[in-house]
Amino acid sequence: MNIVTEQLLLSNVKVDFSTAATTAGTAVSNGKVIGGSLTQMQGSLVYAFKVIDDKNMAYSVIVDPSTGTVLYTSPGHAFHMGGFGIGQNGGQGHNKQQSPPISTPPATTGSSVSQESFSFFIV
Repeated sequence: MNIVTEQLLLSNVKVDFSTAATTAGTAVSNGKVIGGSLTQMQGSLVYAFKVIDDKNMAYSVIVDPSTGTVLYTSPGHAFHMGGFGIGQNGGQGHNKQQSPPISTPPATTGSSVSQESFSFFIV
């Protein structure tokens, strides 16, 4: 994405992140936002949040950053913290496999750096 396109997309953000997070939390009964980001989806800039309820069901909630309207709420699915070492068997010794090394793309030079997603997670 070039800098002009990025500026155009960001100029349409009228609702701040905190307000959008509150809206996402209320989209789910007894919902609590545990993470979110301002990201591009299908050519549009949206807030994407992960929300859990009091039954440990996780939902994806998409909020329009220009109006604050909830655009989508996914069906709930069981929330597990296995990816953080807190799941089945405490993340210890179950199906231990060696992961391939992670490679990072080479650094780019120039005046335009594109950030397509801004994220946070509550631990």
